Amino acid sequence: MVDDRSTQEMGAVIHGYLEGDCLTFAFALHWMCGWPVLGVAEEGGDDFLHFAAQGPDGQAWDALGPRPFDRAAEAYVERSHWERIDAHRFVSTSPDVNEDAITTACLDAISIFGPTLHPHVVRRPMVAPHSVMREES
Repeated sequence: MVDDRSTQEMGAVIHGYLEGDCLTFAFALHWMCGWPVLGVAEEGGDDFLHFAAQGPDGQAWDALGPRPFDRAAEAYVERSHWERIDAHRFVSTSPDVNEDAITTACLDAISIFGPTLHPHVVRRPMVAPHSVMREES
């Protein structure tokens, strides 16, 4: 599969998953790889400000790639408290997350991470022929 998007377009995609669509992205990794989803809140707070999947390497996987959880939280909180969440419950109650958004996030994760993600993927979404991805000739 080849992604036809420019570097600037991919940068915008990554930014979107860091600023608002992080739950969708983390859930996509959960769906494809079976990894747990964690949310970060300010220590002592109740509101999750960012979500990431926890890869088998023990690191936070978000749109910037695998990295330590404290680094993944830096842009969102001063004193981080990560908590494992029930990803299905969060997704089912979020009005912005639907099947199309999750499918797009799965395809984006495959584009962003490439071969780094491939060994962990246990299932892939079905993709319509008009998708942004095309078979390499």
